[in-house]
Amino acid sequence: MKGCDCRLNGKRNKKETDIDCGGKKCPPCVNGKHCLVDRDCASEFCKDGRCAQRATRKPSVTATTKAVKTTTAKKPITTTTEEVTSTTEEPMTTTPEEPMTTTPEEPMTTTPEEPMTTTPEEPMTTTSEEPMTTTPEEPMTTTSEEPMTTTPEEPMTTTPEEPMTTTPEEPMTTTTEEVMSTPEEPMSTPDESTTTEEMIATPEELISVTTEETFGATMEELITAEPVCNPGCQNGGTCIADSTCSCPADFSGPTCEVQSAGLCVDKDTFDVEPILKVTFGKGSRPFSIASPSEFNFTTTYTQRREPTIDDGYFAFINSIYNHHDAWHTGAKDHTGDEGGYMYVVNANFEPGQFYSGKVDNLCVGLRYEFSVYLANICKKAGRIDPNVLFEVRSADGNELLAQLNSGNVPERDTLTWEKYGVSFIATHSSVKLLMISNTRGGSGNDIVIDDIALRVCAHKGSGFCPSE
Repeated sequence: MKGCDCRLNGKRNKKETDIDCGGKKCPPCVNGKHCLVDRDCASEFCKDGRCAQRATRKPSVTATTKAVKTTTAKKPITTTTEEVTSTTEEPMTTTPEEPMTTTPEEPMTTTPEEPMTTTPEEPMTTTSEEPMTTTPEEPMTTTSEEPMTTTPEEPMTTTPEEPMTTTPEEPMTTTTEEVMSTPEEPMSTPDESTTTEEMIATPEELISVTTEETFGATMEELITAEPVCNPGCQNGGTCIADSTCSCPADFSGPTCEVQSAGLCVDKDTFDVEPILKVTFGKGSRPFSIASPSEFNFTTTYTQRREPTIDDGYFAFINSIYNHHDAWHTGAKDHTGDEGGYMYVVNANFEPGQFYSGKVDNLCVGLRYEFSVYLANICKKAGRIDPNVLFEVRSADGNELLAQLNSGNVPERDTLTWEKYGVSFIATHSSVKLLMISNTRGGSGNDIVIDDIALRVCAHKGSGFCPSE
């Protein structure tokens, strides 16, 4: 029947009072089954939560008609039932697979001249405990044009022992819910597109819809929603929040696109001449007259060829001179050459660029190490420590390929050389190598640089790939 969604599945569903029976949309239950209200039972009597037989037997009431004239629809309304019975234990049911349907174009109607009535000799009565009546405000009707009604004094009912059925020529049957209509659930006309039960949801259904379909789906989406990183994380990075990547070791940047590996381990470097090596030469003069261009690099600092090297200046010298008794006077370069020069910078207040050089003919896919030896030339006095940022960029588009911070280069009791740098896998054959001051100048941030080099890691070759 239209609007029925009872599931005859051998289980007690949430809208049934017992297995496959009871409730608003399933057949009534036999005696002994669970119930909530009388209409859940075929006996029309629910006592202590179970269907039972009334103590006083209801008199049988039959309804006779006086030649009811009906119009036969071209397409009669039919329902099929597997075993339609009227016994108390097995109430008449309709199969959910073949619900009763009506064609709205040709509804079944009854003529007003000869309405169906009950005989006065045998009036139909109900017990005083639970009279079942239909109110005048909500009469049982058929078509809206010519409604079939029963008077409030003599409502038409059928007993569970003798249910009213129609002739085989007019096989329209109704379920117990439709015959015994209550004020809360009036019988609707066949041509209505939506029944009252479909139009009005119970509070339980509303709560179920809100909780399971609306709120539940929203919570599930919130719980299972994953952060979005666009562009996505690279090099094995993990998106941990919207537009936030957690990068693995040796990578950094917003999407882990920048290599940040330290120096190659000692066993991965070979005793071959590096592709690039800058020692700044040697000589007897305390201040070299050579310029950065002779060593193929540029700097943002200004060169001095005599004392004093103040903030923002640099010089190539072969021995540390006495600078206000603040530096390690007499210290020599790292190379160890007699009269070897080293690159001394008194960093400015604003960060500047110590070194910028270009290297060509790298082998794409090989790992290289960009390194340098650094020392803090200040004696221990709690001054600002130097800090150097190493960068590798593409020569053509200035794309950042690798980046690593040296950390602070600490003050020592004597001038102490230490190796710093970054390693990277070449993705371009030509790159720029940069060393940038990564802290403010002023009192301290005085650094000495020597033996800048670029060499290949873990490769039995020079790492030099000439262009074709």
